[in-house]
Amino acid sequence: MALSSAPASAGRQRLLLATLTDGKRECHALEAAPVKGLSLDTPPGTKLHVTRAPVLHGVLLLGRRPALVPARGAARRTRG
Repeated sequence: MALSSAPASAGRQRLLLATLTDGKRECHALEAAPVKGLSLDTPPGTKLHVTRAPVLHGVLLLGRRPALVPARGAARRTRG
């Protein structure tokens, strides 16, 4: 997962764009509303399970509905 963000100034929301991949295919996801646990500090390779995310013009919209849940065993696999 690669993340980029437009800077957030005082009192303004950020615009977070993520590139998600399953190792073969790639898609883009936009944080439409704050998603707990997703930030610029989220390390590449973090496992995510995206469910019921709406798609607009080919981009996944994250945060409007429950869209992210931790992948099973992800914490175990990503620890040093």
